[in-house]
Amino acid sequence: MSNTKQEVCKQLKELDQRISIVEIEYSGSGDSFGDFYNIYVTDADKNEVNVSQGDVQSIVEDYCFEVFDMSGQPDFNNDGSEGTITIDVDNMVTKLDNYRLYMERESTGEEFF
Repeated sequence: MSNTKQEVCKQLKELDQRISIVEIEYSGSGDSFGDFYNIYVTDADKNEVNVSQGDVQSIVEDYCFEVFDMSGQPDFNNDGSEGTITIDVDNMVTKLDNYRLYMERESTGEEFF
């Protein structure tokens, strides 16, 4: 599949003309990308568009990795990153909302028995 935003938006519209917004949640850690999951597809009125998540993922997957590369923010090493890529198909705008994950260590105190 193609990687340009314009071609991705075109292919999504070809899949279903009602598609307006595609939200793709992702996560990864331990030195590797994990998965794209919970793909939400809605129309302009925010109603769910019932299409195959597999079909949508095959259209957007390469482009999502390009978004990661352009941003440089997702870091899947160590504790990793998670977030959402939102593709506004009608306006051809992509938003990346990324969160880096950190493990914290906090003592609960010593106990002697």
